[in-house]
Amino acid sequence: MKKIIYVSFLLLCSLASPAQEFRSSLVQYQMNALPLNPAYSSYKEATGFEAIYFGNFAGNGQLSRSVTVNMQGATESGGLGLTFRFYRDAFFGEINLRPAWSRRFSLQNGGEMAFGAVLGINYFDVNNSFLSAIESDFMTFDGGFGIYYHDGRFFAGLSVINFLEKSILLESSSPRDNPQRENPYNFHAGGVFPLTQDLDLKPVILFKYTNVYTLPDQAFQNDAQNISFDIQANVFIQKTYLVGISYGFTKPEFGTGYNRYAFSATYIFGNFRLSYSIENNQSNNAVSLPVSHILSAGYDLWNREEGGVFRYF
Repeated sequence: MKKIIYVSFLLLCSLASPAQEFRSSLVQYQMNALPLNPAYSSYKEATGFEAIYFGNFAGNGQLSRSVTVNMQGATESGGLGLTFRFYRDAFFGEINLRPAWSRRFSLQNGGEMAFGAVLGINYFDVNNSFLSAIESDFMTFDGGFGIYYHDGRFFAGLSVINFLEKSILLESSSPRDNPQRENPYNFHAGGVFPLTQDLDLKPVILFKYTNVYTLPDQAFQNDAQNISFDIQANVFIQKTYLVGISYGFTKPEFGTGYNRYAFSATYIFGNFRLSYSIENNQSNNAVSLPVSHILSAGYDLWNREEGGVFRYF
């Protein structure tokens, strides 16, 4: 246990600015982009729900874990979505509730464009024995918005998450030691290209420009900026199996950057899907970083037999 706590402490100290990067991965969004972009809630073929477990491990111990549940449903002119996330490590726990709303517009080329907004409600359960600067649990509120386009074969989205976060009930004896937070600007895009009758190639990219700031409030003058880029190549096999590999890197303004490599496999049967992914993180200065394991399960309520199509993203 002492070894696990020590490794956790080193990770948070040496990688303070990109710490929240270890809570997310491109593979989490390959079949549901709702946590990334509120405008995705209007995508009617994605009506349904999904649950994701995300764990970071070092040696024989688990450093952190999170569970994310995504639910969304299309309306006549848009969509509604809800993301619930629970995160826990040795230092604190965090609960996020993010209701989203979107408006959808049909385009002449047969595609659809949607605009969405999201409200973030965040509760922090502080372990005082580790974060001595924080004297009690506290809450924050934030917002976000996004644009999402798709035409059945291609998709692209722009979004801003954790925008202008404000805290309440935050009592700290040392404001300089308050938790750091991230406000990402995201661009994600991809498409599907038939290779053979049974194989389809699906490349995806995700670019993030992130402002890093220290609570209690996000000021317009941020502490630092990070740049992240991920690319993933997926292959659909007979519309039943989805196998993918990905590479990404994060370059912080201060500190050492790192690279990540991931493998994912998804089994699709009817409207259900099950997925497992493993992601290896490597620091540029050889500091040992956690290995991430991601498990997910989802179900689509959209009935393909009544005018629906196979959902690639």
